[in-house]
Amino acid sequence: MIQQETYDSCPNQALTMYKPSAGVCPTRQDMHAVTAAWEALMAGEERGLEQVRPSIRASWARSQRLGVNPYLPSVPVVWSAEELEAAQEQSCLLAVAAPLFESAVKFMSDEPWMLIISDRHGRILHTNGHPRILEWAGELNAVPGGSLAEEHIGTATANAVFASGRAEYVLWSEHYCQMLHGWAELGVPVRLPSTRELMGVLIAGAEELTSLLTVELLGRLAARLEQLLAHEELVRRVALLDAYQRFVLDHPQDAVLAVDGRGYVWGVSPATAQFLPAPQHLLAHSLLRVPGLRVEGLRECTQPSEGRPYEVALFAGA
Repeated sequence: MIQQETYDSCPNQALTMYKPSAGVCPTRQDMHAVTAAWEALMAGEERGLEQVRPSIRASWARSQRLGVNPYLPSVPVVWSAEELEAAQEQSCLLAVAAPLFESAVKFMSDEPWMLIISDRHGRILHTNGHPRILEWAGELNAVPGGSLAEEHIGTATANAVFASGRAEYVLWSEHYCQMLHGWAELGVPVRLPSTRELMGVLIAGAEELTSLLTVELLGRLAARLEQLLAHEELVRRVALLDAYQRFVLDHPQDAVLAVDGRGYVWGVSPATAQFLPAPQHLLAHSLLRVPGLRVEGLRECTQPSEGRPYEVALFAGA
């Protein structure tokens, strides 16, 4: 088997639920009813919940069932420094996002906001933004390695995007944890170009929303991210298939698969038909998700330089 590492568009959503008092975005003052409903819920009363968006009510309920502490002092860190470093080294999402963030922050250098990219598990990979906002986020531990997953911090934009698969926002007291009530967020999904799987969330956060901080802006950034990821994916796939073709020419009797770092098959040698029925049906599918196929020994690639042939065991009909 030859394997190579790979990496783990949005219309604006009108923010009209809370009847903005001025401009196009709600303010903290527009959220009084939501804040009152949150305070009542924390006191054990279900009062005023009709004033809260249904998706937020549902997330609050899940957060309670999950036992999330609404008075957490900071975002839980789920990675050690060593784990975070290893994850960042492996993440093509981070490699593409970091320079894009730098350009976006320079373009809006006077705007008091920050950008966050998380992986598909809600773990923060990278942040950038206005120094004052970054400092405040640091005090809350909203830093690389922190978890934005619902089971850790309750209602927040990252897990709202994961739940719906589309652009979302969570404003101030809509957050389940009180520590985030000074924070307004917009988020959009980032998808793997080849399969359209959700691979992460791009989030913009600020103390106040502005006319420049919009879902359209985030949508454009996410689209650019996906374009860059598609290019990186193409480069890696060409390198993978080049290594695969050379190996098959040298070993024409061997059953060889070209598999990327997520387990997707992009090359199947003719000799594979001796062992698997209709092996061409594996193309563009995850080897780990084929019904009736058990895979043992598939490695998780950590660096592109490790894309060398090795053996795995496939058991059909298992």
